[in-house]
Amino acid sequence: MVVGESGLGKSTLINSLFLTELYSKDYPGPSQRIKKTVQVEQSKVLIKEGGVQLTLTIVDTPGFGDAVDNSNCWQPVINYIDSKCEDFLNAESRVNRRMMPDNRVHCCLYFIAPSGHGLKPLDIEFMKRLHDKVNVIPLIAKADTLTPEECQQFKKQIMKEIQEHKIKIYEFPDSEDDEDSKVIRKIKERMPLAVVGSNVVIEVNGKKVRGRQYPWGVAEVENGEHCDFTILRNMLIRTHMQDLKDVTNNVHYENYRSRKLAAVTCNGVDATKTKGQLTKSPLAQMEEERREHVTKMKKMETEMEQVFEMKVKEKKQKLKDSEAELERRHEQMKKNLEAQYKELEEKRKQYEEEKVSWEAQQRILEQQKLDASKSEKLLLVGNKAVLITGCDSGFGHALAKHLDKLGFTVFAGVLNAQGLGSEELRRSGSERLVVLQMDVTDTAQIEQAYLQVKFHIEKTGLWGIVNNAGVLEYVADGEILPMSIYKKCMAVNFFGAVKLSHTFLPLLRQANGEVPIPGFAAYGASKAALSRFSGVMRQELSKWGVKVATIQPGGFQTSICGTEEQWNYQQQQILSQLRPDAKEDYSEGHMGDPKKLLEDPVVAAIATKHQRSAVQHVCQVGDPVLRSKASPVDPVEICSPQVQKVIRTLIKVMRKLDCMGLSAPQIGVSLQVIALEFTERMLHENPLNAREIKGLAPFPLKIFVNPSVRILDSRTATFVEGCESVSGFSACVPRYHSVEISGLNERGEPVSWQTSGWPARIIQHEMDHLNGVLYIDKMDSKTFANVSWMELNE
Repeated sequence: MVVGESGLGKSTLINSLFLTELYSKDYPGPSQRIKKTVQVEQSKVLIKEGGVQLTLTIVDTPGFGDAVDNSNCWQPVINYIDSKCEDFLNAESRVNRRMMPDNRVHCCLYFIAPSGHGLKPLDIEFMKRLHDKVNVIPLIAKADTLTPEECQQFKKQIMKEIQEHKIKIYEFPDSEDDEDSKVIRKIKERMPLAVVGSNVVIEVNGKKVRGRQYPWGVAEVENGEHCDFTILRNMLIRTHMQDLKDVTNNVHYENYRSRKLAAVTCNGVDATKTKGQLTKSPLAQMEEERREHVTKMKKMETEMEQVFEMKVKEKKQKLKDSEAELERRHEQMKKNLEAQYKELEEKRKQYEEEKVSWEAQQRILEQQKLDASKSEKLLLVGNKAVLITGCDSGFGHALAKHLDKLGFTVFAGVLNAQGLGSEELRRSGSERLVVLQMDVTDTAQIEQAYLQVKFHIEKTGLWGIVNNAGVLEYVADGEILPMSIYKKCMAVNFFGAVKLSHTFLPLLRQANGEVPIPGFAAYGASKAALSRFSGVMRQELSKWGVKVATIQPGGFQTSICGTEEQWNYQQQQILSQLRPDAKEDYSEGHMGDPKKLLEDPVVAAIATKHQRSAVQHVCQVGDPVLRSKASPVDPVEICSPQVQKVIRTLIKVMRKLDCMGLSAPQIGVSLQVIALEFTERMLHENPLNAREIKGLAPFPLKIFVNPSVRILDSRTATFVEGCESVSGFSACVPRYHSVEISGLNERGEPVSWQTSGWPARIIQHEMDHLNGVLYIDKMDSKTFANVSWMELNE
């Protein structure tokens, strides 16, 4: 039986349930051909499946709830249900019971309008009137008019009101089978069932389905995600048909039968019938049947208890046996593990002993190799002699001492044989170290030195010459340097080396030796000339087996720059010799204090230590500056012009490339300085979902000098990273979720910042640069890719 207001799709649902046009144009539905009064219309349908035929009777109630006054509109329905029970009771009362057609109503599908506001008073009153007479299953009609959230909320509201009014809807039977229990639990959770009916076949993704077409999509009738139609159909036709009949027969019909029989008077007259209609009172028979049924049930209960106890005992015994077996296996595995542990311990001890023994042998072998190497080196250099110029200080002085300690015969040429450097060499050197008075610009002193060297090594020859002597004089633009400085630099740095090489070449050829020549306008020109001269010498002397090497070290602190007094004197000499027009451009104010001149980055690179100037681009992987650990900045120097220039260049390059962070090593300066910035524009260039997933958040420009990082959250997240120093590539890199960075800002003030997400990733990336680490050292190598690989493939 289907009950509900007109227009709720009762006829369409019946057609959908049985895959047939139960109602058609030739045979219209009851709601179309009957006046809007509560009547009951009955139809039958024959279902064939797998050779099995099933006859179902469909009862419709058109006009229900359509009147202005719906009082007692349920009475025709109740009368119809009672009449069918009366017919079955009369059939049971006949002598011949072989032909007993069961036309009782086994299920009532009550359609609830999809209002979303709960049950109407009519709905509540109808179900309360019928719940003791038939299996009531509430349905939400036209569920495709509700969203999934609205439908779920509507279901909860309906079930709440059903419980409040103590309405008894159909209770699904419990099952011992786990799968059946899951199905029943799923059906109970989805009560009341939300249904959609349709006989129209629509093609969706190449598949034909029954459903309703809307501008925004298709509501599929047989899709469990769209409605509960399949659950209703399976329940009525397959899974719970027999249970509906059993409940109807054993509960509702028996209630009707008991009420009917209880109304029979002692003289056999039914009080509900008209006077004179007699019936036979079966009360005594019912009592006897009840006693027999009780006896039978007690017997069955006893038998079931006995069977249950027997099965419980068997199960307990089986569990005990399994427990004993598990304990036995556990003990056996424990013994095996203990034996394996002892064996591993013995092997570990044996390994440790062998390791100690092997390490001792290795130390002995290494010591033997070292001793042999030392003795071999002393044996190799003992008969070799080296001439070094410029040994008063600096490289020449240090090299003379070192070669003397290695066992060479060293001839140390000095500008002043009575100076402090000369005395130091005589005092600390061995008898193999000979100090020679030799000004490389004085031919007589070179000839005298040649005779002295030849006297000492007449048989062995000279193994090597180190043309180390050199002068710088003064650092200034080439335009204003007087020719005297050019001439002196060339005389010492170039012509002196050439003259010395010419003089000592016979001794070099005798020993197949080498001529290593170590390598600002006048100074640079002289050294360039020396480098070219050395290249030519390399080719010319190769036929005698003489090698020529050019050594060009970086900037180191020596006395080549002279003293402040010498620089003041040179400055005054240069200014006095300038032309009038040049004096206007190169005044004393422009040339500045010699002390400050020595602090200039270019001069300091020669006079103190090697430093690169900041570049206007990003250094690429392969540049050694990216693989060296950056040096800390002296806090007092942060506000100096040199460091401030580095910071300005860092910001300029970072913004030019539109990147989020940059470190000083990336612009060629090995200092611990980083710049960070993530603007609102950068944020809006990323999709909303990417902002949440990556934890993107804008922040203003931040400068950190000598920074340090502390991990706040050790959880890691892996995302794609790129780097301007590995241009054109990207890879997935794991980073810590949250960090704190501390250091000094561009004004030398202490600052710190706690952050998480993408800003924390930027900080960790730039800190790696300060330690000589690139992201390719930490990446997942399988994700390393060229960012333009698709375009390149095309």
